[in-house]
Amino acid sequence: MATDGDETVLMAIISVCEEGSARMPELSVGAADFAIMRRACLFYLADHGGVDTIRHDVVSIVVAGERQAELRHSISAWQWA
Repeated sequence: MATDGDETVLMAIISVCEEGSARMPELSVGAADFAIMRRACLFYLADHGGVDTIRHDVVSIVVAGERQAELRHSISAWQWA
């Protein structure tokens, strides 16, 4: 859990370790994953009073070789305000 201004942020971290990979693992996030993100946000809201806005981000890390990695941060894969 993190905060971004007044927003509470939950994150899913997806990683792939494939030499020479150009694959973007965040593209494999589907409807079932979004349902899990929604449920996680709603459970967080139920357990923590005073949260007005919450979102779920996806961070993907592709390790493509020795000392080579690409990071992508998809903001607001799921959001509730």
